[in-house]
Amino acid sequence: MHRFTYLFLGLAVLLPVLVILAYRKDLRRPALLAGLAGAIGGPIAEIFYFHDYWRPMTVFGLAKPSIEDALFGFAITCLAITIYPALTHSSFVHNQKPRRRLLVGLLAAAFVCMVLGTFLLRFNSIFVSASLFFLLAIIILVMRRDLIPLAMWSCAAMTVYIFLVYLIMFAVLDPQFWDKYWLLAHTRLDVRLLGIPLTELLWYISQAFIISVMYPFYSGSSAIKLSHVHSK
Repeated sequence: MHRFTYLFLGLAVLLPVLVILAYRKDLRRPALLAGLAGAIGGPIAEIFYFHDYWRPMTVFGLAKPSIEDALFGFAITCLAITIYPALTHSSFVHNQKPRRRLLVGLLAAAFVCMVLGTFLLRFNSIFVSASLFFLLAIIILVMRRDLIPLAMWSCAAMTVYIFLVYLIMFAVLDPQFWDKYWLLAHTRLDVRLLGIPLTELLWYISQAFIISVMYPFYSGSSAIKLSHVHSK
């Protein structure tokens, strides 16, 4: 079971994405563009997380770059982009100034900070990444306050869904997973809620916070109710 837990997790995150995109053709382009970036970023992120946070089994072996990283990166990014417009029956409409160069610059600076914080200052990568996610999101929301509801609702919806997935995955299907592959297990940072590490919930909340606002910030768009879009 351990060998396929990470793969099943990625598929569980992908499932609502497939449902959303099956019914919402207007969300396919932004979701797939963002998902491609997530698929590339997923394996890169594991360079940090394999270092000091977790070392899970993959289909290619223990803590080795694998298809799970790209699948999970694609799925979690697509879900963060689409969950708010899907739940609120809204669509992305280009009505703001695009901030492409600024976002690329912010991400580049965050990557440098991630390297320095994890490998030079030796803070745990999960806390470094979560802090940077929150910081980037706050910077974006200061400039685009209209995105605050989108960010908040995306965080809430993502956290509820992931919490339910984790209860099934790790309380029923693979309850020994975190004790075996989580590098913070049995340390002072081993704090869990119903068996789920709080660091996992922290990461998902911070991830949803930043990913949900990145596309509208990058493209200069807002989530507008479909009824308002069709009436124009």
